[in-house]
Parts: sequence; structure tokens; C-alpha cells
Amino acid sequence: MPTMEASVNNNEAYVPQSQLKIISILTLVYTFNYMDRVVFASVGEVIKHDLILSDLQLGVLGGLAFAAFYAGFGLPLARLAERFNRLAIISVCVTVWSMMTVLCGVAGNFWQLLLFRMGVGIGEAGFTPTVVSLISDYFKPNRRATAYSLIILAVPIGSFIAAAAGGWIAQHYGWRMVFLLIGAPGCLLGLLVWYGLREPPRGHSDGVVDDEPVPPLREVLKYLWAKKTFVHLAVGAAAIGFVAYGNNFFVMSYLKRSFAIDQTQAGLLLGVVLGVPAVIGTLSGGFLSDWAGRRNLKWYAWLPALGLLCSWPIYVFALFQQQPLYTVVFMVLGSLCFYAFLPTTQTVTQGLVRPRMRASTSAINGLLSAVLGLAGGPMFLGFFSDWFAQRALAQALGDVQLGATCHPSALASVGETVATACANASALGVKYAMVAASFGMLWAAVHYLCAARTLTDEIVSPYEWRAD
Repeated sequence: MPTMEASVNNNEAYVPQSQLKIISILTLVYTFNYMDRVVFASVGEVIKHDLILSDLQLGVLGGLAFAAFYAGFGLPLARLAERFNRLAIISVCVTVWSMMTVLCGVAGNFWQLLLFRMGVGIGEAGFTPTVVSLISDYFKPNRRATAYSLIILAVPIGSFIAAAAGGWIAQHYGWRMVFLLIGAPGCLLGLLVWYGLREPPRGHSDGVVDDEPVPPLREVLKYLWAKKTFVHLAVGAAAIGFVAYGNNFFVMSYLKRSFAIDQTQAGLLLGVVLGVPAVIGTLSGGFLSDWAGRRNLKWYAWLPALGLLCSWPIYVFALFQQQPLYTVVFMVLGSLCFYAFLPTTQTVTQGLVRPRMRASTSAINGLLSAVLGLAGGPMFLGFFSDWFAQRALAQALGDVQLGATCHPSALASVGETVATACANASALGVKYAMVAASFGMLWAAVHYLCAARTLTDEIVSPYEWRAD
């Protein structure tokens, strides 16, 4: 592997860019990435009634439809990112997912919406692994968590805009207009990435540039499987994703079913739930991890574990409040560590591998999160929401079926008692499903504690992470 001096001579065209410019452009693109991803949660309840869907179908659209193709295309696109210009890949991905978001707004039934949500997943699949690989070459090891935490401020920004604006637009102009307005501007962002940033040499920020051939996928998988730290961090992140993606997708449904609030109010509260903890979590997670990690690398895993153990009882407590304000306040406090783990997991796993493995490593990490979190979380919530609702309805009305009794066409001809029982059962169903899913936070904490045991021994060039 050549030295940095030799590598610079071989890459004279590359001139280091302003870190502010890098962070600004990637944050903007990441914002639209999350707007397109989260917007379905802000209008899901409206779509459910318009297209007459079950909670399970809603969970499939919000989770599996997106996650299956996000997972399936993530690794192949990451392998391309190891070989070709990463900015070109990002530009194409941004354009694809934005166009598919626009098409969601013209879907006429469940199957069309399912198809277009799959398209959004394909477009977004190549984005995060490629961005993480770029960050590893733009920023030094002991600054990556901080840099990534600043860039993924796009998570709360995009989530808040999609939730608050999506709720208001859906109430006044319909859910279709939400997809059209959020998807269309993203089609121009690909040009901003291509003309605004420059491709850095692989390994640039590590002091050496990796000019070796891209290792075969089998070698990457074997290398990662031998890293116990990576296995535990990846599974822990996937478990958090299971809770976060599942519960966050149904938060708006929970608020509307449990409290007498309209679409706009529910959207604003959803924006607060998604936005505030993400801002605090990502910034504090990145800064604290880098600060504490320079003294002891194990803090990169200890901090998320500690936060999860503290957050779980608060989050569950939030779901049993009788006022929406108290629910939102405690939900925000309980959700903090959903996001604090992001900078740590993405950046530390990059430090476990060689430069030519970084995009693939991020994609493999994302694959686990997509399968367990993106796909499993909303589907789990949807299935058990229907299951708990069926049990609650049976207790109230006897031997009746949720689908037939509470179908919109049936409710038009039944009495107030049945309608009230259906509403109460629907609210209880989503509530207890969210409680059940929250146990994933404890599962994740165990894996982070296990990762701390081997982190120091398995990180590449640990002195680089401790240097000021």
C-alpha cells in the first residue's frame, strides 16, 4: 500500500475541499432522503382510510415494500461504490428515489403504491453506504463520528418537515399532493452532488491511499464475521431499527386513535417526536462518543448501551399517558438513544475494515437493519396491532371479526356502541403493539455491551482514534 506522499502525486487533481461545504451538501441531500422515507408515516392513516387498508397492509407499504428492495440493492450498489465514482452513484440514486416518490402520489391502489415504494427503496439503497464511505475519506478517524452526527442532523430536519408539512398538506390538499411536493425538488439534487463535490482518493484521511484491488465479497464477509465487534454493533443497530422504524411509523396512527386531534395536529406532534430526540441524540451521540472515545474506545459502545437501558422505561411510560402533551414529552425523552447510536455504529464499523471494504461494510450493516428494522418493525407492529385490536374488540362485543365489523362500509350502518368499540380496539391495538416492540431496546443494549469487550482489540490503528 503506497504512502500518502506517493498517493498525492498520483492524485494531483484532487484538492481537499471545505469541510463546511461537504457537510452542507450531504446534509441537504440526506434531508430529502429522510423526507422521502418518513413522509409515508405522516400520511399513512389517511391512505389507510382512502384505500381501505388493514394495519398489516399499512405496515407492508411502510416497511417491507421499501425495505426488501433497499436491502436487496444495497449491497450490489455498495460494491459498485468500491470500484467507481461515488458521487456519480449518489447522483443517480437521488434522482431515482425522488422520481419514485412523485409516482407514489399518483398510485390508484395498494399494488401500485407497493410498486412505487419498492422503487423508492431501490433509489435509497445505494445512498447511505456510499456517503459513509465518502465521509471516511473526507474526515480523519477521530472526527468521523462528529462529522457524521452533523450530516445526519438531516434525520430530524427531514423527519420534522415530512411529518409537520405532510400532515398539513394532507389535511388541506390530500395525501397525493404530499408525495408530489416532497419528491419533485429532489430530482435536482443529483446535479448539486455531481457539480458541488469532488471524489477523494480511497483512504485519503487515513494517511495512506488504498490502491489495492477491491476484495471479493466472500473475503469481506469472512473478514467481518471474524470481527465480533462488528457483529454485535450491526445486530444492536438492527434491533434499535426494529423499534425505531416500527414505532415511529405508527406514532401518528397512535396519536390520532388515542386522542381527539386532527391530521395537522398529529403531524406536528409526530414532527416533534421524530425531530427533537434526533437533533439531541445525533449531536450528543457524535460529540460524546468522540470525546470519550479518545480516552477509552469502549465508550463508543458503552454510551449507546447506557442510553438504551435508561430510555426503555421512559418510552413505555409515555404510551400510558392520558394527555397527548405528556405522551409526546416522555416519548421524546425515551427516543433519544434511537438516534444517538447512529454516528457511533456507522463510523466505528468503518474503522474495523480497510478502505476498499467500507461501502460494502456499511451496506451489510444496512442490510441487517433493513431486514430486521425497516421490514420487520412496521410489519411486526401492523400484525400485532391487528391482533391486539381483535382481542380488544372480542372482549367488548363478543365473537366478532375486526375486519368485517370495523370495515368503513359496515360502520356506516351500525350503532354508536359498535363504532365506539371499533375505535377503542384500534387505539388499544396499536398501543400494545408499540409496547411489545419496545423490548428491542433491551436486546440492542446487550449487543452494545458485548461489542465493548472486543472493540479495542479489533479496531484498525487505534492510536489514530485517540489522537487529538
